[in-house]
Amino acid sequence: METLIQAREIGIAAGLKYVYTGNIPGQGGEDTLCPGCGQVVIARRGFRIAQKRLENSRCQACGTRIDGIGM
Repeated sequence: METLIQAREIGIAAGLKYVYTGNIPGQGGEDTLCPGCGQVVIARRGFRIAQKRLENSRCQACGTRIDGIGM
């Protein structure tokens, strides 16, 4: 678990926008964060999307475009 968390932190520090630790539910690493404001734009619980805060592929909080298919 510590290795996955550390790998995610390294990826984020290297400038990657979407880095997940989906194998560790409940630790925050399974959600998609807006690269503009840091708000959760897609909250996941396991393989299920619990909440989606997007409008026209953009963060509802700040308007930053969120990359992905079906956003």
